[in-house]
Amino acid sequence: MSGPSEGYLAFALSHDQWMGGDDAYLCINEDHSVHVSTAYLKGRSPPVLDSENSLEDVSWRLVDGVLQCSFRRSIRLPAYKGRFNLDASYYIFLADGETSEVVTVFLGMDLPALDLPDPWDTYTMIGFVAWHVGIDVLLEIHSYCLIRKVEVIEDDRVQILQSLTSAEAEGRLFNQIVLTIYVCGNIVFLIAFLAAINQI
Repeated sequence: MSGPSEGYLAFALSHDQWMGGDDAYLCINEDHSVHVSTAYLKGRSPPVLDSENSLEDVSWRLVDGVLQCSFRRSIRLPAYKGRFNLDASYYIFLADGETSEVVTVFLGMDLPALDLPDPWDTYTMIGFVAWHVGIDVLLEIHSYCLIRKVEVIEDDRVQILQSLTSAEAEGRLFNQIVLTIYVCGNIVFLIAFLAAINQI
């Protein structure tokens, strides 16, 4: 597996599509020192790193700023609690990021602090994240379209200046509209979260 040079890579084997009770493998690069270890994801708790490593032929390298890790392990490891047999089918969860984050992505969707009714909390959080990402992508696409619109204008200084002024005005109006929609959407999600908390 490969990921950012100053961060972590992780994947977990799961019996279902929900985090918890999973067999996790982490490759962490911190302070120019790489650690490859196994962990167990128990319920809504952070990963519990194993005191003994059940992995063999562990190796890693940095290639063009990308961290690569590899290892082997036996198909069955009855002596190690939390290690799944590899002769069965599982769901797989993947995560990578900066070490300051080292595996929040795994558990972030569960909103453990709110302890909302499952699976309501997960679906709402997925929608909340998708909402933010969608707005960001929309703004990036619009910005790209404005740039392309200016580039196709003939090479005339007056026309270009007029086009830039027009593009800036259009960009400001679009951003104001998107901001209004974004704020309204956030309010809807806030009300939804507060309503759920009120039912607990």
